[in-house]
Amino acid sequence: MFEQETFMSLLRDRAHWEFELFLMALFDGLIGALLWPFVRKHWRHHVWRDVRDFDHAALNAAVAAQMSQEFVKRTDPEPRPGVWHWTPEGENNVQN
Repeated sequence: MFEQETFMSLLRDRAHWEFELFLMALFDGLIGALLWPFVRKHWRHHVWRDVRDFDHAALNAAVAAQMSQEFVKRTDPEPRPGVWHWTPEGENNVQN
């Protein structure tokens, strides 16, 4: 007859641990090898973007200029009383 396997017998069995470690190395290596090119591409893209956008003051000024140009196109030429209006400084002011 076969010996009954229990959790404790598997925990103490050296061959079981060797097989578990082999499977873990095999599948972790396989998954890592398949995913590494995508992870590396994603990582390089974010590092490049951080280097490109390092000058935050210039980036903020460019974004504010673009927003102000788009906002002027969409708003009334004359401010109306009691309406919130965006200013180039980025503050909301109520016109009385």
